[in-house]
Amino acid sequence: MRHAGGLVKNPLHQVVRDDGEQIRLFARELGLSPSARVGLHVEPEREFGSIEDDIGLPPRLRAISSRE
Repeated sequence: MRHAGGLVKNPLHQVVRDDGEQIRLFARELGLSPSARVGLHVEPEREFGSIEDDIGLPPRLRAISSRE
């Protein structure tokens, strides 16, 4: 594009550049690059027994078991 005898920068190029930077930031935040994965602190998986051990009985069953 020409404007007043000179070249004018296409605004779409800046939009694409900004979007690319946002994608890189999100990828870094989510650990999608090898260097970002190094900084993630993930708890090792543990084995789960019964779900009741972790969250307890449902409210209805708690009421029944407390009566017994």
